[in-house]
Amino acid sequence: MTSMFRVSNPSEARGNSVTAREILDKASQQIGTGLNNDPELRARLMLTMSQTYAGLGLYARAQALSQQALDIARPLLGAQNRLTLATESELATYVRAQSHPAEAEQKLRATLAAQQKALGPDDPDTIATMDRLAYTLSNEARQAEAEALFRRTLAAQGRYADADQIYSELIAAQRQSLGVDHPATLLSMEHAAENLSEEGRYQEAEKLDNEVIAGQTRILGPDHPQTLRTEMFLAITLMKEGRYAEADKLQTQVIAIKRRVLGPSHTSTLQSMEMEASCLSHEGRYADSDRMSHEVIDIAGQTNQPATVDEAWYNLATAEAARGNRNEAFADLDRAVKNGLVSPGYLAADTELQSLHSDPRFEAAVAEARAAIRAGTK
Repeated sequence: MTSMFRVSNPSEARGNSVTAREILDKASQQIGTGLNNDPELRARLMLTMSQTYAGLGLYARAQALSQQALDIARPLLGAQNRLTLATESELATYVRAQSHPAEAEQKLRATLAAQQKALGPDDPDTIATMDRLAYTLSNEARQAEAEALFRRTLAAQGRYADADQIYSELIAAQRQSLGVDHPATLLSMEHAAENLSEEGRYQEAEKLDNEVIAGQTRILGPDHPQTLRTEMFLAITLMKEGRYAEADKLQTQVIAIKRRVLGPSHTSTLQSMEMEASCLSHEGRYADSDRMSHEVIDIAGQTNQPATVDEAWYNLATAEAARGNRNEAFADLDRAVKNGLVSPGYLAADTELQSLHSDPRFEAAVAEARAAIRAGTK
């Protein structure tokens, strides 16, 4: 643990600036061969490092480290051990973050069943996995099932007596209940608001997001990544409502803070830039929208974030389709689906591509997305 910081010692750095990423990289390399006499501690440190990599938006590295931690913990501590199960849950999160929701869902369902049996339904680790599973289901456009899980998550945290009336009782419960601003509860509420937005229940989503932002600002601060994330999704909801000027203003503020707090190449920063590009396109500012999308593609390509690259190409395709530029839309769509990171079901159901459905090339694009996913799972 002490050797990982030697890289920042002036005698080692020799005047060069040292980033947290460099310290983390050095430590993660050393942990692979260190602590042979204490494998459990080694697994715990690997899991902690994986969480730090995820915080930096480096999900592939986070997945690799959490898999190593799991390979140590499972035979050492047993499949039902708390650390083993927590590691499995974290690993599934990183799988989902790299656009593999079906695989993540399978892992999370198995982990949740094991945690409910070994730890109980109200254990914090069990609740965390429920939240992750709900979020994954939402990403798979299975909003009804996801919403049910979100309600169970919040109810399990003891915040609300009647989970069926969670949305109508939310504000009153927050005002009356002590500890309502717990970060875990706020995060689950933010996820629930995002899910409501996906279902088209925009006013409810906006109301819930504003409650979450107020709580996160008080507890975590206005510059905290979770606060910024909720503001980003509020901007997305505003955009879905056609309130583009408001969405543009909020998203621009979020991007500026994310660039300062997280850095210009962080996945979350690029995600906000993608959303802003979409907003600009809806406002008719096509040159600005295209410029921002291509900036995302350049940065994500240089920092090895293929999922972000594909998402940006996909957004460019929807923008071109909205303008009636079919050839350009299909060219961008081809770039988006070739790596197997775009769901063919989502592609087929996306109303923003409705104008392309009559073209034979659209069915070919859906088939290509399906084939790319199959190829990636072999």
